[in-house]
Amino acid sequence: CVDDRVISGEELALCPLPENFVAMKMTPFQLVVLHRDLRPEATRELDLSWTKISQLELSQFRQIRRLCLANNKINDVCLQESGIGTLKQLEQLDLSNNLLRDLPMIAEVIA
Repeated sequence: CVDDRVISGEELALCPLPENFVAMKMTPFQLVVLHRDLRPEATRELDLSWTKISQLELSQFRQIRRLCLANNKINDVCLQESGIGTLKQLEQLDLSNNLLRDLPMIAEVIA
């Protein structure tokens, strides 16, 4: 039932999920399955845009290259405490439309 396509929340509720299911992109309206590996350290791309998150723990995602956190409630303290500075493989980061104010701190944390 779950494959590499966009499915609605209603469809997901009716599906028996495999043991190794991981949702890598969620929005209020849809869920896209991008990866089925449960190991955070194996994840290369993660899209958590539009999920209203205000707390993060990213240090386990050591191999992540693309990270989208746009349109959430992430503030300066949340970003500092998220472990984002440990993501040495990170190549692309989208923090647009959050509650971030301290640009020098952000540059230091993600450098």
